[in-house]
Amino acid sequence: VSTWLATWNHVNAQAISAGAVRELTTEAALRHIDLVKQPLLLLMLALYSADPTSQPLNLDLSSADLYRRILDNFSRREVSKSISAFRTDEFDAAVSDHLWRLSVAAFAMFNRGRQDVSDDELGADLNALGRAVRAAAAVDLGRKLIGQFFFVYVAEAQRHDPDDTRRSYEFLHATFGEYLIASYIVELLSEMASSSKLARFSTHEPDDQLLYALLCHQALATRKTTLDFAIQLAGEFTPDKRELILSLLDSLIVSYRRRPSSDRYAGYSPMRIDHVRKLAAYSANLVLLRVMLGG
Repeated sequence: VSTWLATWNHVNAQAISAGAVRELTTEAALRHIDLVKQPLLLLMLALYSADPTSQPLNLDLSSADLYRRILDNFSRREVSKSISAFRTDEFDAAVSDHLWRLSVAAFAMFNRGRQDVSDDELGADLNALGRAVRAAAAVDLGRKLIGQFFFVYVAEAQRHDPDDTRRSYEFLHATFGEYLIASYIVELLSEMASSSKLARFSTHEPDDQLLYALLCHQALATRKTTLDFAIQLAGEFTPDKRELILSLLDSLIVSYRRRPSSDRYAGYSPMRIDHVRKLAAYSANLVLLRVMLGG
């Protein structure tokens, strides 16, 4: 790591002196040894740190906070490549949408029990989960996203038509997907908890349709890092907000067997339908989250 950084800083010495690039010292990098001992993640950390507008690395920075900064930084780069003249609110919305699409890709792999996803599978998931502006061919939606920085091409299969080629991709590093899943789950639980608080006098159960759609296929226990990230992210909330989330999970655990059916996300089917497995996976994930986030 020291040798790599010495070379990096030497090559960028002129830009560092001019203030156009921020230097990454060995001392700062080694504070995040689990990250920098992996060459690709060391490169990403160096690229993030090189941006003088990015927040500097702190000694007490959690892994989750570091991944959030890296993904946000690179998403902003991706958005700025396509549209340069955004209003601030439009730019932030585009970045948020880009991160949402990356999260859908992470769930697409996890919920299929794989580390990769094809472009048409991802496009189908994007359409089913409902943020596509218009009905678009699944493969086109998928290719638009996975042609970007965070993915690496792993295989392709040509169908009967020579022009009909399906490609599969995986994240540059598995931990990107694990962080994105944790971040989206915690954000969704936070939103649901806030909504439940506002509707605390209502007789209706919490609306868990999206949570159920995402968490009824695989058990989060197969990705321990995802749970570790979720614990760190939930730890950033105030005690009152954490208590609301735990109360929400208690309510969902009690009522999951009688939750109402809905067709809102019926098109989201990363696996063949098996109602018993779906209830089993969902209930297991609710209990896992309740136990892990409750300390």
